[in-house]
Amino acid sequence: MDRFLARVLGIQPRHLTVEASSLHKTLAFRMGFCFFRSTIGKREPFRGSQKLSEIGQKLKQIIVSQLSVEEAAVVPKAKFIEDLGADSLDIVELVIAMEEEFDIDIPDEEAENIRTVEDAEKFINKAQEL
Repeated sequence: MDRFLARVLGIQPRHLTVEASSLHKTLAFRMGFCFFRSTIGKREPFRGSQKLSEIGQKLKQIIVSQLSVEEAAVVPKAKFIEDLGADSLDIVELVIAMEEEFDIDIPDEEAENIRTVEDAEKFINKAQEL
């Protein structure tokens, strides 16, 4: 399981440390996987010139506040882990913040498929149409 999750998150297993606080365990149970924090330094922010919709703008503000990244780095094609430097705990907190802000439910299976800002925006649009 640990190696699978590391591969999904794009982190080398030798660069992982396990977070074991009760909060992390509770969130891990909710999301159905363990949490890891990468010991590798954060990458440079992804820069792009793509525009975001109204939902994208709200989403951008959530991402900026949750991940402490520059607004310029949050573009549709930016990947949460590779480009914005998020770890698995950041992703869980981001999913929870999106659920609260947009009043939607993001199933664990769907949350695993949300890898970019654009993926998140598409999911939110689809969820609000239902």
